[in-house]
Amino acid sequence: MKIKVPRQVQIGSHTYSIVKSQKELGDGNFYGEVNHRLQLIRINSERPPSQCAEALLHELLHIVDTILLRDKLDENRISLLSEGLSQAIYKGLNIELDWGDIPEEK
Repeated sequence: MKIKVPRQVQIGSHTYSIVKSQKELGDGNFYGEVNHRLQLIRINSERPPSQCAEALLHELLHIVDTILLRDKLDENRISLLSEGLSQAIYKGLNIELDWGDIPEEK
């Protein structure tokens, strides 16, 4: 089943925009990143679809952690959760993400 990725996602009372980016993220090895000040999620569009899908979950977990858990999860736990959820959602439920409505960052 294909699901469209929304241009924006609301977590708590905060709305974050989602964009694809061809820019180098983080140290160049990041699949995605979140900027809380700009309320922006960037996903590296040059990565394979499975990595983009996992990166979106990863960055969403960072937002949930910051807003709702007050930064209680370390990077390793976020990565473990996002990989586990990615397998359960995308493989277990046979869900594929459609990135067609997500703009490329300018």
